[in-house]
Amino acid sequence: MAGFDWKSREVHLFVAFRSSCQICVDELPVYQELSGKIGLTFLTPVGEVSELKRFLADRGAGAAQVVGVDYRSNKLVVTPLLVVAGADRTVRSVWRGRLR
Repeated sequence: MAGFDWKSREVHLFVAFRSSCQICVDELPVYQELSGKIGLTFLTPVGEVSELKRFLADRGAGAAQVVGVDYRSNKLVVTPLLVVAGADRTVRSVWRGRLR
């Protein structure tokens, strides 16, 4: 994840998210709540960053951080996928699918 500031906090929360994923859309209120409480970075395929930023802005989450990543090389094989990682880039926890 080029340009991501890993040292900005001790623990990071990421969600692999696509606006074309119905479960992602359904769970957006949960992600918005998490984003407001602890900070959340949305990960989307590189070519979909602008689309996701517009999608989130239209739903009141325009301030969310969106990072374009190569899903395959980062082993993001399903959306939604929540990932907790440390500043040392070590994955600590992963959740797939619905949270509710």
